[in-house]
Amino acid sequence: MFHPAPGERMNPVQRKDWLLHWGLAALLVLLFQHTMSLSGSSFPSDAWLVVNLGLATSLTCLLMLPHTGSTLSLVFNSIASTGIFLLMLFTHDKGTIPNTILLQSTLAVFTTTLLLFSLAGFLKRFRATAEIALPTVFLLALITGSATLWLGPLVELFVFSDAAANAIIATSPLSYISAAAEYDYLRSEWFYRNTPFGSLSFAYPDSLLLGAIYLGLAAVLQTLTLRLNPDPR
Repeated sequence: MFHPAPGERMNPVQRKDWLLHWGLAALLVLLFQHTMSLSGSSFPSDAWLVVNLGLATSLTCLLMLPHTGSTLSLVFNSIASTGIFLLMLFTHDKGTIPNTILLQSTLAVFTTTLLLFSLAGFLKRFRATAEIALPTVFLLALITGSATLWLGPLVELFVFSDAAANAIIATSPLSYISAAAEYDYLRSEWFYRNTPFGSLSFAYPDSLLLGAIYLGLAAVLQTLTLRLNPDPR
């Protein structure tokens, strides 16, 4: 995201970029507010808060934190996202969260943010996607995060094996953070009513294994980003 210097005016392209990022951030706030009350009082609010806030923090940092493409910037932004996550979590009215869940959730936020920024940095190396890298990654994260919703009808129409259902669930960052928070969101009231997964035999991905995969993908993307020369504009 472009951050103008004091007294500096934005040109039309920079203004468009600024409006796009703040518009997506406003959309994210609305989504966060809506999803926090999806199933009313039957939601275990403490657990869902950890999950929802974790993904929202990673996406907000993607839109708002400056990223130069360097490895240092990548790591700094990911660490900053965990700090923001913990700060927001502790300012909410909640019960006691076990230290293990807190540590696992914080690690999930770190690796999710790391992967998102790595992918955005990689896309910025190409002329066709340089200007839309962050919005593209943001929307891709929303699509994969809601995979259990929009792939639900396919699961109902076709006979999916347990392995296929597990693979669909594992593609969602929401499932990753839920596994880290040890929260079975697919069997909560709203998701149970609106997706078929709650009635299936499935297993959430191991959060540490998925974290290692996210970390590995981020490392590969960052290595490619540093090795590739940017396309000439």
